[in-house]
Amino acid sequence: MNTVDLARRLAGLALTVERDRPTAAQWVAVMALAAQAELVPGHTREVGFIAGRACVHLHPLKSIA
Repeated sequence: MNTVDLARRLAGLALTVERDRPTAAQWVAVMALAAQAELVPGHTREVGFIAGRACVHLHPLKSIA
């Protein structure tokens, strides 16, 4: 599953989140979905819930010198 598919599936899950506070079961479902998503080389994925919506952000990995 790519990042777009992940975002779509999370959007469906986010409809059940109340007051921007997912339950433990909802976070487990999110992690299960994220584990199925394709990795993006050199990036890390952040999942968040905002106002009944889920968002996925990709952040470039920083090297520590």
